[in-house]
Amino acid sequence: MLCIGSNVLANDSIDKLGITLGNPWIGLQYNLFSRTGLEVRYSLDPEVKLVNFRGNYDLIQKNPYSIFAGLDYGSFTFDCEGITGTGSAITPFLGASYTLNKKISISTDLGYSIISVESGNASLSGPEYAFNIWLTVYPFSHKQP
Repeated sequence: MLCIGSNVLANDSIDKLGITLGNPWIGLQYNLFSRTGLEVRYSLDPEVKLVNFRGNYDLIQKNPYSIFAGLDYGSFTFDCEGITGTGSAITPFLGASYTLNKKISISTDLGYSIISVESGNASLSGPEYAFNIWLTVYPFSHKQP
């Protein structure tokens, strides 16, 4: 009985694991609860090293669509054309997702970022709109995510 319970729990957990593919980043998403997801993203751009942590909550779930809201925090370093520096951004966002099948969904969101950047003795901060579109692949899914 314990082995069967552990196997079911393990399968349920791995069903919730997704790989997110955007431009220019890759991420790992985990659907913590039926309406709550967590994600970490890493930039694939050689000039900008960016790590983002995101959390979202599904406001509306109507299969195959969902509408979600969330918060993103990112920290980055950059080295392009001789200019180096660091920065961070915090972004509340609103988005939508469409499940294509049990293994793939496509999502988009729009957020309002507050970005801080430092380079040498100079620094600046301000607002910026952020738009994302990405695919989520659930390679281990046995059911609808």
